Amino acid sequence: MGAARIPERIGRYRIVRALSKGGMALVYEGRRDTQIGVSPRVAIKVILPDFATSSTYRDLFVNEARIGAAMHHQNLVQILDFDAEDDRYFLVMEYVDGFTLSRIAALASRHDVRLPLAAICEIGRQACDGLHYAHEAVDPDGRPLSMVHRDIKPSNLILTPEGAVKILDFGISRGRLRHERQGAVKGTWGYMSPEQATAKRLQPNADVFSLGIVLYELAARRPMFRELQQDEIRDLLLDDHPARIVPTLDPAYAPLMPVLDRALRQDPLERFTTAAEFGRHLHDLMPDPHTTREELIALYRTMHELHEAERRRHAPSRSPSQATVPAPTRAEAVVGRPVADDTPQAMVTAAAVGMVVVVGAFLAGAGLVDLVSSWGADASATDAAIDRPRPVPMDDPVADDPPGDASPPAPAPDAPDPVAEQTARLRVRAVQDADVYVDGRLVVGTDGIEVAPGRHVISLVARDGRRTSLEVRVEAGQTLKRTWDFDRLAWR
Repeated sequence: MGAARIPERIGRYRIVRALSKGGMALVYEGRRDTQIGVSPRVAIKVILPDFATSSTYRDLFVNEARIGAAMHHQNLVQILDFDAEDDRYFLVMEYVDGFTLSRIAALASRHDVRLPLAAICEIGRQACDGLHYAHEAVDPDGRPLSMVHRDIKPSNLILTPEGAVKILDFGISRGRLRHERQGAVKGTWGYMSPEQATAKRLQPNADVFSLGIVLYELAARRPMFRELQQDEIRDLLLDDHPARIVPTLDPAYAPLMPVLDRALRQDPLERFTTAAEFGRHLHDLMPDPHTTREELIALYRTMHELHEAERRRHAPSRSPSQATVPAPTRAEAVVGRPVADDTPQAMVTAAAVGMVVVVGAFLAGAGLVDLVSSWGADASATDAAIDRPRPVPMDDPVADDPPGDASPPAPAPDAPDPVAEQTARLRVRAVQDADVYVDGRLVVGTDGIEVAPGRHVISLVARDGRRTSLEVRVEAGQTLKRTWDFDRLAWR
């Protein structure tokens, strides 16, 4: 598979740089040039060539555009445009600055930072406002869209520097505009409601349940379900485990416990009926709602400082031996991940590059079934425990690169063993969103890459600038699997 090239333009948008590669799409930063010199910054998502002819992926893409075009709310990422050029569909979204809640949770856990009760309640209240709007949304003719998001999780919620919360990714949402076969399970394991995990009909309070798990994890600073398989999670959901575990939270969150208990009931009839009702109970827990936004802004600043300190600590100076990995641009960003930048973190709002289209899959691809927690717990049935070699230190992010060839310079690994007409396969990924390179080639898709037997250099570049490299040897006919956890700094 070759490296992807950055186009100069897509439709009427000038492409500035590539931002991310997900399971089914590429995301670019773009500008819409105008005659008066104003160039609004946008995020542009394009289906990967491998999936461009698939009606399934195209339908998901169109579904997201239809839903986004019908909804306009301050707590939802806005869809600005949708079009096709030479049979290439592209989706244009607002470009949002901020940290995803998955990033905030990971930073808080690593640095032992307790999130204030009021901040957690305000995050939940704003998310409830956006969800209630989506659940009640109507089409231009006034008919209900009957929307259920189905993928509320930490990586689909962004906190901006101004203290606003925005919901991402309506790609797999269920509603009147979307038709699919009955019995399909779609979503992210670990955040599904019990009825969603068992393929039953969903009501809007399925999203209430998912948001309840997110708020629990912000308070607990740990995932509710860690390294569990689908069947194990489903059994715990049906056993009312989420509601029963709420009392184990720190006593500082005692006022929140009964609210979470009700949001996380196994029986939908025992939960809050609507997101608005959930939001009102969260609002009532805030000591002073008028100053809570200031607490969120202070929380963001704290997280930004911690993130910058980590970036400086893990980004030693560039050396010639480290020049084999592509350096991200200074303002590089990704869906649901902050960038390594000297300014407040930039965030692309196109989280739907991770749309789930296979039962249990986190990144939509060629059927790879992974259970990946937003916290970094990897319960993939395909990635067994492996040795953990010491990572190679990587270089600092560099200044903005001009648009052009996005492929990295090829490293110089040892020549592969000359075994005639025999191949091997490498399947490499990161728990966090990251680009994977094998011998300098960008790997597109989730099936890995065919290689000649011998030694090869694997490099991963995360969306926030972190990176690592590993040299491996693969034998003829072997499929070698490696998973890197940027948060734990270890190979799995």
